[in-house]
Amino acid sequence: MDNFGKSKALVKDIEKVKKHVGFFYKRDNYFFESNTVYDEIYTVINNRGIRFKNLEKHIKDSLTIVGLNDSYLKRNPNTLSYGEKKKLVLALALCFNPDVLVVDSLDKGFSKKEKVFYKKLFLMLSNKYNKTIIIISDDVEYMMGLVDNVVVIKEGKIVVNGGKEIFYDDAL
Repeated sequence: MDNFGKSKALVKDIEKVKKHVGFFYKRDNYFFESNTVYDEIYTVINNRGIRFKNLEKHIKDSLTIVGLNDSYLKRNPNTLSYGEKKKLVLALALCFNPDVLVVDSLDKGFSKKEKVFYKKLFLMLSNKYNKTIIIISDDVEYMMGLVDNVVVIKEGKIVVNGGKEIFYDDAL
């Protein structure tokens, strides 16, 4: 049995996992199905079966946390700039308040200003809101300012696993 088959057996209820994990992925082109940003966020929350006391405020807060304001709510998400679309996708990953956020290749093609913004955002999510953030990246220098643990995977196998200080250990 391959590794995927083994790990698949560990997840008994994928729907339960989906309620606790948000996933952000970097793409060259984002396509959204709804006509407004509000509807896009509402759809994600509704599809997860999550109810909030004040849904309107929660949707606005989902945008605010990623640096977008409520003026975006009525805009068509497909007309946003590339940077705004990335922020919207991150808002979609956060809108149902997941315990874990998985971020894949977010830092690719970022300006220094964008890297600083996202670094501050991830540190705030981790420290203030106690979110576990898993970041998949090739940019080791950028990651060192963000992470507590490092896992290096090569050809599908974990080759390094530990605190970031392992990169500074001359004995390795």
